[in-house]
Amino acid sequence: FDPIKYTSVSEAFTKSFGLLPSFDSPIRKKNQTLPLREKFNTEEERMRGIGYRLKKSFSKGTVDAEITQEGLRLTVTKPIGSKDVQFSSAGAELSGTMKGILSEIAEQLKTKTKGSQIIVAGHTDRHQVQGGKYEDNWDLSAARARAVRKYLEEQGVENIAIAAYANTKPRNADPTAAADEENRRIEIFIQRKHNKPETTTEW
Repeated sequence: FDPIKYTSVSEAFTKSFGLLPSFDSPIRKKNQTLPLREKFNTEEERMRGIGYRLKKSFSKGTVDAEITQEGLRLTVTKPIGSKDVQFSSAGAELSGTMKGILSEIAEQLKTKTKGSQIIVAGHTDRHQVQGGKYEDNWDLSAARARAVRKYLEEQGVENIAIAAYANTKPRNADPTAAADEENRRIEIFIQRKHNKPETTTEW
């Protein structure tokens, strides 16, 4: 494909007939795709940077960061040697350590994800809630998500929704106490604003 020749022929056609060609210009298509790709790449780099900085800010294993097709998923897990990061069984109260972690996450969200949709997801372990403050595991996981959303909003983070998964998405399916602690967790998901553009066909 010769873009110079194409442009000359197109301009001559327009001058002769006073009309634009009925087919789309491959040059125009290529130029339109480039800004979208740049936006996607910039957002991708920003999300990777958030994950990297948070993982480096805490003890190994405290925050897990995963880039997905839909965005960035941050999972607050139990770091080595810590006893009070995760939720207690059948509880939704934030520990002091958890609040410290969320404060650091909030700083990244406020400065690096402005305008993005943020979803806080709550999870429970395999044990079903029996009596007490919460009706069932769905209610409990929603309460955990609400507690995190409330704290993040108090730190100035905006555009937060919540999701509840009860015990349907365990990180560790082993029937052990250690697995239960790992599964009692919250995840913070930052949705992409720009999807990866389709590859442009060269002419």
